[in-house]
Amino acid sequence: MDTTDLFASGSSLAIACFVGLAIGIERTITTRGLPSRLGMRDFILVAILAFISSMLRNESPQIWPLAFGGVLGYALIVTVFENLKGSPGLVSVIAFPITFLIAGLVNFNVNLWFIATLLFLMLLVMGLKEQLHNFSEDFSKSELIDFATLIAISITITPLIPKNAALPVPFIDYVNGAWQASFHHISVSVFWKVVVMVSFMSFGAHFITKYIKGKSALVLATYFGGLVSSIATIMLLLRKDPTGAKRELNEREVFLGFVSANTGSLTKDVVVFFAVLGPAAFEKFAFPMVSSVVMFAAISVYYFFHAAAIEDEIKITDRPLPMKFIAKFSFVFACVMVFMAIVTHYLGTGATVLASYLSAIISSAASLAAVGNSLLNNEISVDIAGWSALASMMGSICAKYFFIANRVGWLKLRFAAPVAALGLYGFFSMWVALHHS
Repeated sequence: MDTTDLFASGSSLAIACFVGLAIGIERTITTRGLPSRLGMRDFILVAILAFISSMLRNESPQIWPLAFGGVLGYALIVTVFENLKGSPGLVSVIAFPITFLIAGLVNFNVNLWFIATLLFLMLLVMGLKEQLHNFSEDFSKSELIDFATLIAISITITPLIPKNAALPVPFIDYVNGAWQASFHHISVSVFWKVVVMVSFMSFGAHFITKYIKGKSALVLATYFGGLVSSIATIMLLLRKDPTGAKRELNEREVFLGFVSANTGSLTKDVVVFFAVLGPAAFEKFAFPMVSSVVMFAAISVYYFFHAAAIEDEIKITDRPLPMKFIAKFSFVFACVMVFMAIVTHYLGTGATVLASYLSAIISSAASLAAVGNSLLNNEISVDIAGWSALASMMGSICAKYFFIANRVGWLKLRFAAPVAALGLYGFFSMWVALHHS
């Protein structure tokens, strides 16, 4: 064996031993003070056995299955003795053969990242015993049903929708002295993706606010909700519960959710625009767009630390998937898509800025993606793309402000100030980026 092979074998042995050591330490800490037949040395030894048997499998193929069978048999014997003693805890027993399998992967040409990921997941599952137990105890039947519904919406139904399926929107034009009909087709798959995204946002926000209390729950739920659909997040925040089961947020809490959702939305906008344009083309717009995200993040952080503490539980949704809300939001989204098709058809490409503002009312990311594609296809100039990008950002924040103003009043400076700040700063920074760079 040359030096290179010796070094590789030594490294693989060290990795296998580390797997046994890490799992053995976790088991030793968890079972401290309890009678256990499996300790840290047992896990290290089984890891060494896994390494040797997997290394020799090419020379003697039966060695590895025999070794694994011995480990599995020993685990079964320990299980019998533990049950006879009245100690039904089987985590260590189950972890024993799993340690053998993970440690043996070093000689199966498996990527080190995959081995480390398996070890991390195993340690995480074993270490979160109390948390996982509390989570399962607190998991309601309605949440389980909604989880099944989410799987159906995102995995079962989505592949069944044809990619080319479209709904025709009719237009009437007066051409050469005669009326002619034409059609604009709206993609069904795009519409359904929005339904799926809103469903995931609602599901995630429900559990974030269920298991994280106070202001942290509100900020996290609205920020991550803004990454998917900020307008849907605000609609959820303002949704009233006639039964009184859901605690309604006060004005200060709504504002914190408002700026946090805008931070998430702007973050998503920048990522989408960058992904569509690429680094070179995006550089022209980087300063106004990124600095706008920083501005709203600063407002969110400042207000988070200066707002009054929220002691009560905050729930954005009473169920993970409020189907009435999802249906209502989907209907609004469909109406806006039709309206946008009408605007762009009758006003032409010169109305890109107006079209971007209007389409951003429902999805600023979709609006920016369209602007980016138009720029790459040379359908619009760089200047129009810049002002259209700003219009998309303004359309999104204005839509959220309109919904909130109906509840708190139109002249509330607290809510109007972020809108004005984005408008003034966005206009100035975009003008500087387009004409002085």
